[in-house]
Amino acid sequence: MEPRRARAVARAAVAVAAVATFARGVANPLVASWDDGRFLIDFEPVKHVSLDSLARIWGEEHFQAWHPLHLLSYWIDVPWVGPTGPPIHAVNLALWVIALLLVLRVFERLGLPLWAAVLGTLAYGLHPIQVEAVTWATGRKEIVTLMLACGAVLLHLRSAGPLDRSAWGSRALYVLAAMAKTTVLPLPGLLFLADVLLREVPWKRALVRQVPALAIGAAFSGLVVTIWSDYEMIRPGDEGQVGPGSVSLVAATFTHYLEMAFFPAGNAPVYPIYRAGEIGPGAWIGPLAIVVAFALAWRAGARRAVLAIAGFAVMLLPVSNVIPVYFQFQDRYLSLPLLPLGFGFGAALAWAVEHARRVPWAPWAAAVALVAALGLRTAQYTEAWSSDLRLWEHTVATHPTGFYAWMKLGEVQRDAGRLDASVRAYGRAVEVAPALRLGHAGFFNAVALRDERTQGLAPSRALDHAERYHASLDDAAALRDLAGRMAGDGYRDAALLALGRSLDLEPVDDDRLERAAATRLARGERWLARFYVARMSRPPVLSELRALTPR
Repeated sequence: MEPRRARAVARAAVAVAAVATFARGVANPLVASWDDGRFLIDFEPVKHVSLDSLARIWGEEHFQAWHPLHLLSYWIDVPWVGPTGPPIHAVNLALWVIALLLVLRVFERLGLPLWAAVLGTLAYGLHPIQVEAVTWATGRKEIVTLMLACGAVLLHLRSAGPLDRSAWGSRALYVLAAMAKTTVLPLPGLLFLADVLLREVPWKRALVRQVPALAIGAAFSGLVVTIWSDYEMIRPGDEGQVGPGSVSLVAATFTHYLEMAFFPAGNAPVYPIYRAGEIGPGAWIGPLAIVVAFALAWRAGARRAVLAIAGFAVMLLPVSNVIPVYFQFQDRYLSLPLLPLGFGFGAALAWAVEHARRVPWAPWAAAVALVAALGLRTAQYTEAWSSDLRLWEHTVATHPTGFYAWMKLGEVQRDAGRLDASVRAYGRAVEVAPALRLGHAGFFNAVALRDERTQGLAPSRALDHAERYHASLDDAAALRDLAGRMAGDGYRDAALLALGRSLDLEPVDDDRLERAAATRLARGERWLARFYVARMSRPPVLSELRALTPR
């Protein structure tokens, strides 16, 4: 097949495979409970093309970040069709196809044979990690960043020196990529590795070529840390959580992302948070594997493998929890670091084909089978994003110790009016992380809403009571006062929840509990009398209270 025709067929194969894998997610609605609501439904500047919207997008921080190109990308569709899932997902998929064609070109320019580059591109682009980029509307930032980053790489590879037009064009695209998502900031390190390992540029000259981009990256890094600090997005390590400077957390981060890269069976929008004392020696498997693989590749002179391994580590640095982020792990954080591994997959295939003597087709068959398995897993995972409820049910099923997943499931069930299910979900959140006050507040709110429904209470004051409960969690007197007010307003289970926590903080003896039960029974408040009796450690003396003893 002539080269031009082969290249056209290769591009078509990439496009068809991407569409076939992600097409079932196009019909999904927006996931309002997971950023689509605040980015697309509630955020006015992306819904109106105007100078005022443009000024707001470029001139202000939004959603704890300054990513104007990400927000501006929604002008492709949202102002014309509204914040509606299928059109936005269709645009995401179209942009993803374009991005993967750019990835294919990058892999070719880095020296991979055409069909090895195709399979490397598909291993990267059909990986389950990429579901957040393509099937989640708010994940578009990953796609925009990837497109601009690939453009920066291609222009860099075309440049002949540090000051020519292509070199400055590469830096300009790098700046634009950082305006879409700042996880791209280590890209100059990847370009340095490509120059030294594949283009045989002396390391000092390669470093000089990256000085302007490194200065730009440092400025963006300072901006990111400032924004994170302003919005308290850097995890302080309180409430039993792993704090700043935890080397073990960084090790656990590399291990987690290596596991997700090579064994993507438990993908989820959020993962359980490591807390103090929970990181064992297994966290060091990832860093050790990287060091050993790097050493072996270096000793063997496998320059492409060295680039893949070192490039992965370099691109992961912004999200490695050296500065601990609020959510320690996210699938989308792996979207760009997976790119060097995709190149490494293609390079390994090319090497295997070159050295396959007895069964020359075996490497191709194995590579195609692996890519097909990734694509099938990805298509399966897109189903989890078909609704808010499906997403969080999937997340708690795959990661039952995830506090925030149970919180989100409770929230979605609550908003859908499924209050019993909401109470159960929030209750699991409290069981998973009893020290986190937010779980107690969510649980209390759901119980109070259920009281309002069963007791016919209106207007709703559940949220106000929950906020007061949250503020009074460690104040027994305030909790007693809250319980009294709520009982007077007709709340039952929520009032007992506040009263029970008060008694946990300041226990009273059985005699006082029995007197309180008798008083409440005399007032006709049998439900409250039963509560006091249930708290007693001995049977009641008064005969009228014995009938209330739990059997």
